[in-house]
Amino acid sequence: MKKCRYCGTPQSDERHTCVDCGRPLPKPLSDAEAEAIEDALDDRLDAMSDRTDAFYVSRTDQILGIIGVLGFIAACILISVSGIALDQIYDAQDISQSGFVIQSSREKALDQCILYAIIAIVCFLVSVPMLLFPKLMWYLDTLKLRLWYDFNPSPSAFAETVLKITKYLIWSIDAGALAYAAVWMFF
Repeated sequence: MKKCRYCGTPQSDERHTCVDCGRPLPKPLSDAEAEAIEDALDDRLDAMSDRTDAFYVSRTDQILGIIGVLGFIAACILISVSGIALDQIYDAQDISQSGFVIQSSREKALDQCILYAIIAIVCFLVSVPMLLFPKLMWYLDTLKLRLWYDFNPSPSAFAETVLKITKYLIWSIDAGALAYAAVWMFF
């Protein structure tokens, strides 16, 4: 094996000029150097083939999934804090004097906070598994087909596109609902 000293492209021993840049090639590499280059190329090809798998979880999806888990925890904390604040408001009011109490703007804000935090939790419960475990989600989605019709469908290009759009759309709704809940809580 030869390696071009100008562009670094590996070449066969029979070549005298580089395939990429056309410059003359040096003498062949030693066996150890050629084996190291082949190993590096094999590793790169393996990594590239992993990324073409329909169920490959990209770094972006991993990060969004982890943020989703943290958002789920934050939404649970928001619900807890909002509930405690609502309890304090209700304890301060004397409901026994009048059977009808008009809800204050702070109570409405806390109710809105709880509502949007619940929406965020539900959406996070849908999007996080789609981001982190696409193969599991696909198997769950096709479980009925595999049980009753005894076949193992693989995802089509359309199904992959729908899955991708759905997981990012739901994750966006999560983040928006959580941000909206936080706004209602603190402002």
